[in-house]
Amino acid sequence: MKKVLLVLLAVLFLFGCSNAGGTAKVTDGETAIITSPDGNYTKQDLFDAFMNTDMSYTLLQHICKQIAAKEGFDVEASVEETVEMYKSMYGESFDLLTESYGGLDGFKEYIRGSVSITRLYDEYLKMNMEKYVEEYKPFKAQIVYFDTMEDVDKFLGTVNSGADFAQTATDMGYLLDATGQVYTDKDSLPYEVKEYINSSSETGLSEPIVTVLSTTDANGTATETNRYYIVNVLDRDYNNFEDEFINSLRSYVDNAAAMSYYFEKHNLTVHDQRVYDLLSATYEGVK
Repeated sequence: MKKVLLVLLAVLFLFGCSNAGGTAKVTDGETAIITSPDGNYTKQDLFDAFMNTDMSYTLLQHICKQIAAKEGFDVEASVEETVEMYKSMYGESFDLLTESYGGLDGFKEYIRGSVSITRLYDEYLKMNMEKYVEEYKPFKAQIVYFDTMEDVDKFLGTVNSGADFAQTATDMGYLLDATGQVYTDKDSLPYEVKEYINSSSETGLSEPIVTVLSTTDANGTATETNRYYIVNVLDRDYNNFEDEFINSLRSYVDNAAAMSYYFEKHNLTVHDQRVYDLLSATYEGVK
């Protein structure tokens, strides 16, 4: 059924009426798909049912597949990689998953749409990278904190004697990525830590950064205690961790701006009022 719906979606853009104020009609819309003594269920009935559900993501997939192709982006390797990931994840149940998409080809078509959206989004972020670097100030670091100076002294003593930062943190109860993590100025780090990061262009190990942790107990009594952060800045040049920075940006930058850019660039014209209303409510550049 999903495969049929995707075909009908293509029909929408190929055979719509001549202006955005109309309603698209399916070619041979009166052709019966299901017949019964109570009446027939036609192609147009199925199309209307499709259009009366929330199909915004499916629409976006269909459009972005076409735009990605026009942009010259080859997404097939990513499609196959994603399919293999699902095979590994679902194991023997993978065939049941693909059946709900009309088979493996239908499932790949769905993945192709999702991958196309991601590819266009990422390319848009790369095109505007200088702006995002200025706004988000990315850096790569290892960050830990302790609630007592005793633990701080123990940690720094071990690291300063030549031990690995991540391994020392792990030995003291942290689960820390040995390669570091990309942070931005928008992340929920204490003000004092951000001030330290932004006050220097250097890399390396910080001194203990003292922050104040405020808590309130069940009786409403407020308590303030010190928390001590240690920051090991590994890299400040986003060119060395661009892909990781893009992953971080996805949490902050809505893809609407990216889609609007591509819609306007490729002169997206919709010939159905319902589809126009659905898309234009979120994206600019729709005609």
